[in-house]
Amino acid sequence: MNTELEAYTNELWHIYPRVKQGAPTEKFWRKYARAIEFSRTQTSSKKIIIQKPVIPDIAVAYRQLNQRTYTFFSKEGLPFSKYASIMVQCLYYSFFVTGFAHVGLGLDNYQFWLHLVIWLGLVLVLAQIEKENEEFILKLDVKLLPDAFLLNNTSKIYYKDILRIKLTKRKLQMITCLPNNQSLKKMHEFTLFNDKLGRYGRSDLGELTNFLRLVIQTNALKQHFKK
Repeated sequence: MNTELEAYTNELWHIYPRVKQGAPTEKFWRKYARAIEFSRTQTSSKKIIIQKPVIPDIAVAYRQLNQRTYTFFSKEGLPFSKYASIMVQCLYYSFFVTGFAHVGLGLDNYQFWLHLVIWLGLVLVLAQIEKENEEFILKLDVKLLPDAFLLNNTSKIYYKDILRIKLTKRKLQMITCLPNNQSLKKMHEFTLFNDKLGRYGRSDLGELTNFLRLVIQTNALKQHFKK
């Protein structure tokens, strides 16, 4: 059985040949208007709804963390001031050692090259001794708070300012925007060594990096829907 809309269109095609032959067109256009009007009533307008994605709740994710404190170590070389002190000290001793060397080698004239070699040798030996006797290790205590990182109980990095992170074998790099100037960026680096200067594995930091990625996703969504 034909639908009502099909009946209207069939009537149009019956009328159309007569219109072409010069018959009055009022009946054709009246049927045409009725068909169009009927088709509109049969087509329901659908409203497209764009749902706002669910923004992760950082507070809930924070409560699920099993570990909220981390300690990172990094081995530093001797500071320049220490090297300068060693070089001056070795220069003083090198005069005595050079004098004994001249006597031992039976040299009548002062040999600058010998003095230079002795001085450099003393610098290398004392620098190595200093490295072995002193631990040039920097420690960074990181504590996760509900809204920020707390570094060495002194400074904070707020989650809302974190833009992105990068994890390598040696470092965790974190880029943040400055709280008072969103256009300026700052790089924070955490060297991934334990107290024995062995590396933390990715599995050791999996929960931390997953939490940080959730923070970054949340910040991006909030920024997008704020526009």
